Amino acid sequence: MSNSAPDPIENELSPPLISTLANDSEMTELVQFFVDEIDERINTIQTIVQADDIIGLRKIAHQLKGAAAGYGFGPISKIAGELEQSFKIHSKSGSILGGVHLELTGDNVTECIGGAKNLGEPDLERAYKSQVDPRLNYDQAME
Repeated sequence: MSNSAPDPIENELSPPLISTLANDSEMTELVQFFVDEIDERINTIQTIVQADDIIGLRKIAHQLKGAAAGYGFGPISKIAGELEQSFKIHSKSGSILGGVHLELTGDNVTECIGGAKNLGEPDLERAYKSQVDPRLNYDQAME
């Protein structure tokens, strides 16, 4: 096995996402395999979306949730899990998930929990300024 840490997952809009297993020499090659396959997974998702294959999207969300968790990419796993849950809810209710809408701002607000700074429920009181939908702050939006 290689002794170098796996490549981080990067894009132009956010800082690199580094696996929590990046320094585990026994997992290095496996984590790198997951990172190397991200573009293929994205292409698969795009194909499934273009085909309006809701069952396929639910399956790929489930697969990505498990794989990302297994390779130390918790944030990806969490998002995929939330997407999978959304499909389950809509399937049970007979409705269709028509899209996801996120509000974001460059302001230093604390209207959504989570993110790199691990904002929690108590942080919401500090800078909750929105009169309507909660917004992701700059750091959360860039993740």
